[in-house]
Amino acid sequence: AKMIEFSRKECMATPFSTGYLLWMVVLWEEYLRYV
Repeated sequence: AKMIEFSRKECMATPFSTGYLLWMVVLWEEYLRYV
């Protein structure tokens, strides 16, 4: 559980996670549009 919490905090700190979240939102909107 500690490793998951640590990686989660580290992901929050990295700018890469922001791009990843943005990509997930784009995919989700495309999915909703398709359905």
